[in-house]
Amino acid sequence: MSLGQTGWYHAVVSREFAIRLVSLSSLCLIALFISACGKDVGASSATSTPTRKHITATSVPTTAPLYVQPTATAFPTATPGPTDTPTPRPTRVKPTAVPPAQPGSVLSAVVQPLNVDPQATLDATVRTSGAVTRIEVYLGSGVPGTSGPISTTLTQTAAGTWSGSFGAPARPGYYHFTVGLFTGGRRTVIDNDNWNIRVLEPSSAAQPLPDNIPLVPPFNWGNPVAATFSADGRSVNGSEVSSTTRSDVTASYVSQWYANRLPASGWTIVPSTLPAQGATSFTIVANSGTQVCVVQYAAGTVHIFYG
Repeated sequence: MSLGQTGWYHAVVSREFAIRLVSLSSLCLIALFISACGKDVGASSATSTPTRKHITATSVPTTAPLYVQPTATAFPTATPGPTDTPTPRPTRVKPTAVPPAQPGSVLSAVVQPLNVDPQATLDATVRTSGAVTRIEVYLGSGVPGTSGPISTTLTQTAAGTWSGSFGAPARPGYYHFTVGLFTGGRRTVIDNDNWNIRVLEPSSAAQPLPDNIPLVPPFNWGNPVAATFSADGRSVNGSEVSSTTRSDVTASYVSQWYANRLPASGWTIVPSTLPAQGATSFTIVANSGTQVCVVQYAAGTVHIFYG
């Protein structure tokens, strides 16, 4: 058999095999179908209809709760325990700051009378402020032929007030005084150009106080002493009378009293010498014919010069 014949032979055999395979498959399917149909027919005729039982339906309550609400159980009331009382903290007290002591100072100093007889009594008054422990007064001249220096310690008679008395120098002349201020264990010498007195010649005689010169109350007054003073542009040889020191009498009271009483007694006051309101010291000058009167106030003391 040739090659061409062989191919043709195989092709014919393959086609016949395929036809047979398809036929066999078709027969199998038909057999399965018939078998299934026969089983259903037999089952239908042999099986009896089941007896239908009557079932009574139990009604379901329509108000049945969906959830059961649990009953709340009351918790026992807790018995309060003892209250702790806090111990108060002690109040912290700040120490009071002590202000530093003010440094001592001299407010005023007076030695009187300004014109004094030899070895007569001189009264000294010094007013201070601040922490002062001691006050001394030094009186001297430094001029040859005069008396030597005098030193005296004053006594504190009130807060900030120091007073004392001592004898005037024996020899006539002009003297100057200074003040020793003791504070904090230290001494400071205070000076003022106006702190001067004059010791008169022993032969000098004081003039009696004229009747037309009034003396302001409530001061007490000493005896007149000879004095030389300047007033109204000239030097006058006259006399001086001095009052006691009164810290309770103000300068305004004294100035107002003499501003009224001197004109009433026949004196004409020099207008420029009337003190301004609030002045703490002053010098009033008044004239009556050839007479002159000077009223001087300082540190609670009144000095009247006349001649």
